[in-house]
Amino acid sequence: MTLGLKLGVVALSGLAAYAHQRAKSRVVLAAGGALAALFSVLAVFLGVVLVEH
Repeated sequence: MTLGLKLGVVALSGLAAYAHQRAKSRVVLAAGGALAALFSVLAVFLGVVLVEH
């Protein structure tokens, strides 16, 4: 279950980074960057959880 969740979060991180890269407005640029960072940190956390269990 944790692995599937981690893969989903990694995919969301990639989508947010893509939106950040292609953004034309400052709002989308900021939101994409913030979400990409948030999902990336969450993916690292889930990776640690996977290693610990």
